[in-house]
Amino acid sequence: MRVTSLDFTGSYSPEGSLPDRERFHASLRAHYWGWNLTATYNKADFYDLFGPTKTSRKGYSVDLQYQKALLYDEPKTLDFTTNVTWYGDLERLPDFQNISATFDRLLSAKASLDYEYVRQSLGAVDDEKGIKLQFVAHNNFVNKENYPRIYTNLDYGIPLPIGHSSIWIRNSAGYSFGERDNPFANFFFGGFGNNWVDFQTEKRYREYYGFPGVGLNEIAGRNYVKTMLEWSLPPIRFRRIGSPSFYLRWAHPTLFISGIRTNLEAKNSADNLQFSKRRTLTNFGGQIDFRIVIFSRFNSTFSLGYAAAVENQPLEKANTEFMISLKIL
Repeated sequence: MRVTSLDFTGSYSPEGSLPDRERFHASLRAHYWGWNLTATYNKADFYDLFGPTKTSRKGYSVDLQYQKALLYDEPKTLDFTTNVTWYGDLERLPDFQNISATFDRLLSAKASLDYEYVRQSLGAVDDEKGIKLQFVAHNNFVNKENYPRIYTNLDYGIPLPIGHSSIWIRNSAGYSFGERDNPFANFFFGGFGNNWVDFQTEKRYREYYGFPGVGLNEIAGRNYVKTMLEWSLPPIRFRRIGSPSFYLRWAHPTLFISGIRTNLEAKNSADNLQFSKRRTLTNFGGQIDFRIVIFSRFNSTFSLGYAAAVENQPLEKANTEFMISLKIL
């Protein structure tokens, strides 16, 4: 019934440039009903070998999470999740790989409410209409200081007269109560987020921290507003490409344009401080996902994406990003 589970993973990195204490990696995960306990030592992830996104971290952590379904009447759901995590020997922020930690110990607490009511028509390959709403409260306790933050995400989809096509408006806004020059008090954005070989959702650009066209974690802000307009086009279906053990089912293209502004209260957008200046950026791009069936039953997704981003103040030359990814099984 999967009510209770216990998983342990151990690995070793033979890379000679690593200090001895960083070569061994271990993780322990225990699950009991709505409770999850996770402990890591020099957290490592196999998929970090294949692409720009890294979730491995030096140091150790212990996380206790509780999750409860407050409403479960599919397709309408409301979930409550809360967790407390302790980190030690930090060098990089747990959620942002390219940001150095200014202190090596962190106590993090987080609570979220997630509401979802989305629907699809018969034969759809993605959500076609509905609403997704999320509220998150998060606090970092670092070196005897609290850095609380709140943010919310709202997605709203409208179906079009074209079959299996819809328009989505995806919005996000957040505010942190800490000092702008402290990385623990900032939000960070950037990139598609997919690895070349991956296991997470293929449309990572929809996450609140995604912003294709710029580097990972390149945009920083103590507060922000972000909006995206996305067109989910009708899927292209294939009837005779491949064999029964390996074939293409469909291709699903999407187009998007989005904008973000950070540090809304900052007076000078030309400030040279990374975390203090006001920034306004716009991007546009698209992604196409190919659904592949392996051994007649296992689904994989091959994705291609492209985006260009430009900084509005001052106006600069556009940066571009190309993404290729294979989500296995």
